[in-house]
Amino acid sequence: MPLHIYRTPKTNFIFDPREGEIRLEQKLPMSWHAFNRTPDFSEIAEYRAVRDFLDDWITSNRTIWSYYYEIRPYMDLNNVVPPFAGMAMMTGQGTLVTFDKQVLTITETGTFLLAKDYRQNNFTVLMQSNAHGQYDLVVLTNKHLIYVDLYREQVSLGPDTPLSLPAVVEDFIVHRQTDLLIVEGQSGLEIQCNLLFRTCKLQVSGWHYASLGGLLGTYNNEQYDERQLPDGTLRADVTQLAAAWRLRPAHSHAGPALRPRPQDNDTQCDKFFRNKVSPLHPCFSVIDAQPLYAECVRGVDACALASAYLELCSQQHVPTHIPDHCVQCTTSQGDVVEEGSFVQLEHPPNSTDVVFVIQAQYCNRNLRKAKNIDLFIEAFDSKLQGNGFSDNRYAVVVYGGSGVYREPRALYVDNQLFADAVDVPRHFDAFYIDKVDSVRNESSCRADAFAALRFASALPLRAAVPRAVILLPCDRCDAAVMSVHMNTQADALVSSGQFDSAGIGSRRAAINERFERVRNLAAHRRARLHEANTLHQFFRDIADEESWIKEKKLLVASDDYGRDLTGVQNLLKKHKRLEAELASHEPAIQAVQEAGEKLMDVSNLGVPEIEQRLKALALAWAELQALAEERGAKLQQSLAYQQFLAKVDEEEAWISEKQQLVVVSECGDSMAAVQGLLKKHEALEAELAARGDRVRELTADGETLLAAGNLHADALSHRLHALQAKLEKLSALAARRKAALVDNSAYLQLLWKADVVESWIADKETHVRSDEFGRDLSTVQTLLTKQDTFDAGLAAFEHEGIQNITQLKEQLVAGGHEQAAAISKRHGDVLARWQRLLADSAARKQRLLQLQDQFRQIEELYLTFAKKASAFNSWFENAEEDLTDPVRCNSIEEIRALRDAHAQFQASLSSAQSDFAALAALDEQIKSFNVGANPYTWFTMEALEETWRNLRKIIAERDVELSKEAQRQEENDKLRKEFAKHANAFHQWLTETRYRLLGWDG
Repeated sequence: MPLHIYRTPKTNFIFDPREGEIRLEQKLPMSWHAFNRTPDFSEIAEYRAVRDFLDDWITSNRTIWSYYYEIRPYMDLNNVVPPFAGMAMMTGQGTLVTFDKQVLTITETGTFLLAKDYRQNNFTVLMQSNAHGQYDLVVLTNKHLIYVDLYREQVSLGPDTPLSLPAVVEDFIVHRQTDLLIVEGQSGLEIQCNLLFRTCKLQVSGWHYASLGGLLGTYNNEQYDERQLPDGTLRADVTQLAAAWRLRPAHSHAGPALRPRPQDNDTQCDKFFRNKVSPLHPCFSVIDAQPLYAECVRGVDACALASAYLELCSQQHVPTHIPDHCVQCTTSQGDVVEEGSFVQLEHPPNSTDVVFVIQAQYCNRNLRKAKNIDLFIEAFDSKLQGNGFSDNRYAVVVYGGSGVYREPRALYVDNQLFADAVDVPRHFDAFYIDKVDSVRNESSCRADAFAALRFASALPLRAAVPRAVILLPCDRCDAAVMSVHMNTQADALVSSGQFDSAGIGSRRAAINERFERVRNLAAHRRARLHEANTLHQFFRDIADEESWIKEKKLLVASDDYGRDLTGVQNLLKKHKRLEAELASHEPAIQAVQEAGEKLMDVSNLGVPEIEQRLKALALAWAELQALAEERGAKLQQSLAYQQFLAKVDEEEAWISEKQQLVVVSECGDSMAAVQGLLKKHEALEAELAARGDRVRELTADGETLLAAGNLHADALSHRLHALQAKLEKLSALAARRKAALVDNSAYLQLLWKADVVESWIADKETHVRSDEFGRDLSTVQTLLTKQDTFDAGLAAFEHEGIQNITQLKEQLVAGGHEQAAAISKRHGDVLARWQRLLADSAARKQRLLQLQDQFRQIEELYLTFAKKASAFNSWFENAEEDLTDPVRCNSIEEIRALRDAHAQFQASLSSAQSDFAALAALDEQIKSFNVGANPYTWFTMEALEETWRNLRKIIAERDVELSKEAQRQEENDKLRKEFAKHANAFHQWLTETRYRLLGWDG
């Protein structure tokens, strides 16, 4: 390459203001043709090398960390030397990750066996569907069932009995750390349930290898037999597998386990289990996420599956974290904050979170009663509220014990970690100390209070809220008596024959003598100091008691007896606690008095002052008891008054509510509406009667309170009179309302009946105005029968319908109804329409009678025509039969006879002609009525005319045939005569010839 290329400047800058020229030239290592276009970085060799390197890693979906995470589990000694621990997962939606890392989801309902130790029967773990269509966990012990409800976030020994935590159930320890619920068994089983994501991790020790059975597999590091049935066969179908390991079917209220998946579940599934920027991505190359992705797409909660995958990755020492979308919290203003986000609280709550940290040792036995925790918490909470801190929460943490409290534990009572000042003493009742810790011992010195404080700081405390920690330790240790050790050592030296045994003995005696003298002097001084201390302690105790009595006098002398029922009840609760405190404190007063009397008996020091102080104490104590008794009585009176007021307020509220109903002007615009309003009003009247009895009972109770001299007598009397007045006003309004409803009901009933009558008339008008009057006599007679029935119905309806509305109209008009004019007009319209209906009915009946007479005449004509037409047709058929017979004669006499008979028939045609003319006349008369065909015969005049014409034709043809036959017979007669002649001649010849041949001719 030429050397001058390297000497060519790559930058040229010209700045010449006088010439007005400013120019910059910069040589780039790649082409860049315009500022609105991207430079071609691919021309740079280094860029191409880096890009090719990154492309190789991107397409392989692996990083350098992937190789490290593959070998990281083998760096753990627990994974090198057997036995190896096993882990399985379960989600609340039924998704299971078996011990050998197969993934399946159960969608059936019922109780299923997850894992059971079939070798030693140390544990049994079940999965049971619940009423929400999800699954819970059940652990079987020898005598109990431990229910882990993942959705109500509680542990119970029965279906609905929450267990106070921590708890020991036989060989299992159950405790909770915020959202992590842990069940630890001594048999090598540990269950950790994440209540936030509703997932459970089951860990078993390696000693259970190949001894388990259930839906979670066999735990033998072989996946081929992971889906083994109880009978040893293998099934790949999840439904058959679930059916085989189901112990019992679900209850009838249990729904399907798998919920319909949300619409955004697909996006979350891809984001969590496929995306390269997923926080779970470092583990993709170590543990296949595809099975979990498939279950996620099917509808299982994505965050629950992410939590399960996170646990699997943690087992392989791959660091991941849950997606930010799955971890959220809600501020007091209702804002949702995801993990990693920050929000500034504009108005932090004025409240406090208080945590009691208690050491489970001898000094804290029976803590609630021994140290009067109830009074302390009440006073502490009152001070906080006095300083503007309300809605304060309290929690209890216990540490330093020998059993379940060997590690710091938080107390959960009724599934609650935090409680208010009223309920938190119950946490102290749930706290217990093992027998080994209930006596003084050295173990308290070894308790780590700082670990307990760290544990308390990790509790779910509210943001921007002040926190307070109250530590109750037992960390004192007793000192040893060292002199006993010196005497024991000296005896050992003398008995062993040590030299100078006499010196040792004398030295020991001198030391013991001096020690005894010092001890006696110390005892004397101790006695003097004890006497002085006792006296001053007595004065201090009596001062404390007087101060305590003075403090309680301020409480019992208060004139606050409550402004409402809740306030009175709270004051009564406080007063009962005060009375209980007085009763429990009375032994202390008596102890002080007895101590004073004892001091006066055993010592002359300060006797007058002691006597004076004792009298003052007794007087103050008596006054306090009297004031407490008086305040208790007044609080009872105030409670009775407030309870009475509550009942009165209830009645007045009811009266006000019902008064709004009875002052409504709406009375209904239809019969159904009025009937409904009347029923409601009847119910109101019944309720009003019952309420009247209650008001009378309340009045009697009020009179009783007044007679007893209740301290609120004036207000009580005023409320009684006001209640009576309101009830009377309501009764009057109800009566007025009922009268209006009854009047409106009668008016609407009239209108309804009028509408019914008009509807009935309108229906009948279609009958009387019908154009159907019959087509023949039978139909007319049928219509006349129906008309008679119709007229009978009119008569009956006139009695039932018309007279009823007339009577109702007269009643309403006579009663002075406000709609009298409209009622009369309506009644008149109905009557006018009724009269028109009667007239139309009469006209129709008359028309039917006329038609009946006409059709009777037509019927007679029909019958006459039918008879004559039938006779004529019979005559014609006989004549036709005679005339159409074949003419075949054997002699001229026969043909002559036939011709004579035919001549006679022709002579009789005149009478048939007259009958035919009569039929024609009848047909003309019938057709004049313009009616249909004759129902009594099928003969018509046209057919008869055609028959008559055919008869004429047949007669003519008969004449021709008879003439031809006569001529033929005449010719035959001639031939017969000629034949006879020749036959006679032949017979004569034949006879003669015969005789001649026989020789008879001679």
